[in-house]
Order: sequence, then structure tokens, then C-alpha cells
Amino acid sequence: MALDIFIPDIHGDVEALRKTLLAAHLGQTKHGELVFEDPGLHELVFTGDYIDRGPANLEALELVLAIREHFKDVILEPGNHDITALHALSHPDEPEWMRLWMDGVPVLHQIAKRYRLYLHHQMKDAHPLANAPLEPGDAETQKYLATWQSFIECHPEMQSTDFPAAYERMRELFFTGPFRVLFEQMKMAHRIGGILAVHAGMNEKGMALGIERLNQLYQLAWKRRDFKFLFDYDWKTRQPVPDAPLASLICMMKKLPPSQTPLISKRTADMMYEEGIRVMIHGHAVLLGDEIAQPGVQQCNNAWGKIADVNGDVGMSEVFLSRDRKKPSDWGFIQYDEGSGKITAVNPKTGPLDFGTLMDGQYTFPEQN
Repeated sequence: MALDIFIPDIHGDVEALRKTLLAAHLGQTKHGELVFEDPGLHELVFTGDYIDRGPANLEALELVLAIREHFKDVILEPGNHDITALHALSHPDEPEWMRLWMDGVPVLHQIAKRYRLYLHHQMKDAHPLANAPLEPGDAETQKYLATWQSFIECHPEMQSTDFPAAYERMRELFFTGPFRVLFEQMKMAHRIGGILAVHAGMNEKGMALGIERLNQLYQLAWKRRDFKFLFDYDWKTRQPVPDAPLASLICMMKKLPPSQTPLISKRTADMMYEEGIRVMIHGHAVLLGDEIAQPGVQQCNNAWGKIADVNGDVGMSEVFLSRDRKKPSDWGFIQYDEGSGKITAVNPKTGPLDFGTLMDGQYTFPEQN
């Protein structure tokens, strides 16, 4: 038996990741410790968003490191949260990206706590970089300030003057420290037979460039330490960025202007079909028109009768977003059995879901779709 397993957005929730590994039979608990096991794994693909929001970002990244060291074929794709953080860490002179990365405040807090970086100064400025210029009347600035002030109220042990030290330590961890090996070898897209795995979506531009070129563009961004050209919106100039080839892969479905495009256009579906792609697996949360799917439930949608659009995001770290500390962590994954061709989604709210069959280049939609 050869299995391909796809794990979506972790968002710093190490407990959700552990539960996912256990449910996917990639590990078991012995004497209170997680021990890896191999159920006949072919490839393990993470579809991005490893950090932000969650209660244990460093621990989650360390577990991904351990997974990568244990299993032979592990593919890591970046999500919009990861790339936004990488750019913000590379450009301290662009506070606009720090505002876009407001979900990263918990990451900086956890770094400060682990490495004892608290300075315990009086709070003088509500921005993590302490003296970066802000536009008082700007709506995004006001949203950021509200988020930051709310966080400070929940974590009074840390003040804004502590954040520059945490920022510098995070930059070290990501670019020269233990987590570098995760980010420097990421792929924007990965294909397994008739399955294409991405973080958020695909468009005609991405298909025209091809998977190899898309992955080369990420490597170029990593080498330059400049990731903003991957986005289709420049938060410094507040203007759309034309011809941003990777935008759809990382944030196509996120409700940021001008990304109000369909998940897969008919032309994109035609191009994918012509290339032999029958299934697209992604995380990031599904956006169909203006309707966002119910959190915690995976979906398999029929795109133009040609492509199975499989959403694997079950809302890990929803406990952080909901502020309900008693809520158990969500977990979930997508599994493709190469022997039987069955694609199955698993999560605690619905149990196993039949997401169709892919055999000999032909995909059959499940009856419920």
C-alpha cells in the first residue's frame, strides 16, 4: 500500500498536528511520547501556513522538523502567513508588512517567553518594532492597533518595547537557525500524478509558467529575501501588483483586494485537464464567490466538470481565533491511496469523507457531489 497524505494549515497548533499524525497512522503515543510509524507512506505534503495565531508556534515548527528528518519524502509548501512573515522579517523598514502580519504577534510573544527577552519597559508605542511610523487615520492601522492592544491586555507581562528583540531572534531562527532548512527548500506547488497540491489556488498564469518555474520563483524570493512580488497587492503603495505569478497559489481565496476572482476559472480548469491534472488539493479556506465554507469541514467541489477542488483546511488553531480555551484543537488531513485510487478526507467533526477516486488518470466524483 502506498499512501500520499496532505496536511493543511497548522497555524502554530502543535496539539492539532499531533492529533493529525495519530489519526493518519503516522505515529502513536508510547509512554506519553509521540513515536513515528510508517503505514506505507509514499509522500507527505504540507500545504502551508505553519505559523501564526496558535499557542505553540515554535513547538509546531520543531515537530515539522522532526517529521522531515524521520520520513523520506516530505514536501513543504509555503502559505500566505509564512511568506508574509518572511517578508516582514526581511524588511524592518516596511512597517506596513508588520500590520499585514498582525497574526504573528503570538509568535513573537512565544519567542520572547522562551528566550527570556522581556525588558519590562513601559508601553510607549503600539507597534512591534516600537518606533515605526504609522498613519493614524488609516483603517488598517486602526485594526492593527486594536489587535495589538487587545493582545497586550491578555499578556500584560510583555510590552511593545520587548518586540524588537523577539523580532531579531525570530529572524535568526528562520534565516540562519534551525528553521532555515524548512523554509529554504519549500515548493510553491507539487504534483503527484493527477494531483496538484498548492496552498490556496491556481490560475492561468501559474499554469502557463508551470510547476518547475513557480518553484524557481520561490527560490528566487528566498535568495533575495524579498517576497512581496509573490503577492498581488502592495501594502506599502496600496496598489494592485499586475502580473504577480504566484499570488493565486498563496492568497487567491483570501478576501484582500484585488483577489476577488473565482477559485478556478474555466480556462484554468481546461489547462489543468490538458496537463493531466484531475484533482487540486489545498488549504487556506475555501472561498466560493463571497461565501466562506463552514470552518472545520473539508469540501470537494466540482470545478467546471473537470477538476476536483479539494479543500483540506479544517481550521487548526480555531481555539485561538474563538478565544474558547476549553475548545479542543481541530485536526484533519487528506489521504490518497494509490492502490485503490480512493481520496479520503478525515476530521473530527465529520469523520472519513469520500472525496472520489483517481485511477489511471481518470477521476470519479463521489456521489454526494
